[in-house]
Amino acid sequence: MSTRRLGAILLLMALSCFAQLNRGTITGTVTDTTGALIPQVRVIVTNTATNVNFETTTTEAGQYTVPSLPPGPYQVAFEVANFKRLVRTGLELNVAQVLRVDVSLEVGEVTQSVEVSAALPRVQTDSPEVGTVLPSGDLLDLPLGAC
Repeated sequence: MSTRRLGAILLLMALSCFAQLNRGTITGTVTDTTGALIPQVRVIVTNTATNVNFETTTTEAGQYTVPSLPPGPYQVAFEVANFKRLVRTGLELNVAQVLRVDVSLEVGEVTQSVEVSAALPRVQTDSPEVGTVLPSGDLLDLPLGAC
């Protein structure tokens, strides 16, 4: 393989890695009120600023993950037969953040709904990645040292 071709491949791989740095993930586990895991729950993640939906279903272990989400405000809805629909609002996803949203569904009809609007803890335990969001003014005021 030529050096030029190898260099082009390495450049493309590096660019694809950088493209993932501006995204976040929402993940969690769905249980019932007794703590039993609930499989095949429809999970609808909505960016409330753009009204764009991302959908998935929980695994047999009641777990779900929605990766590669742009940072911003979100709500997450959970729907499955024989349980009340649950909506978590007021979620803020930041750059490179893995936001854990674990929920417990109550037995009832899907037409019944429970809305939870509470802040989640800021500690991230699902990923070793670290990221932060800086206002543009703070970013411009950072000192630049000579290398």
